[in-house]
Amino acid sequence: MEGSGRFALVELAVGADVERCCHAALDLLGHGARLLSVEEAEVQRAARRRGERWYRADDALELSLLEGRIMSARISAAVASPLGLDRADAERLADEIRAVVWDFLEAVHRGELPAGRFFEAWPGLAEVVARRCAAFAPGRHEPLRAALVAQFARRS
Repeated sequence: MEGSGRFALVELAVGADVERCCHAALDLLGHGARLLSVEEAEVQRAARRRGERWYRADDALELSLLEGRIMSARISAAVASPLGLDRADAERLADEIRAVVWDFLEAVHRGELPAGRFFEAWPGLAEVVARRCAAFAPGRHEPLRAALVAQFARRS
């Protein structure tokens, strides 16, 4: 998997049933997964040859957790000031977002939830975050929940 999580390389053993392996990989990767054209695949192979790091399956959770940490910092930064949270509460918010997102990602990696469903799950995750923030953001549950949900709302 390359760093953005958009491309996965599947290496087959000699003699493997290519069609069966492709179907299995697409099923595993979930909604929106597709095989690349020859030209698209060559662009990705060229990036690897230039030194772009690709991650093995056992690195995937580490990469997901890093992404979750980055997302939590960005989301907190986007919503804290409009909601009147001070710096310390913004940090607490980032920690709560991270914890909830990490729980979700770990469940995906354990196979308990389907991959590729983060954006569908986000409104429910935002609700959990807002509830967890009641101690330091009393009376702000609904504005906080709405601001969090809006971070991944589809734009028309």
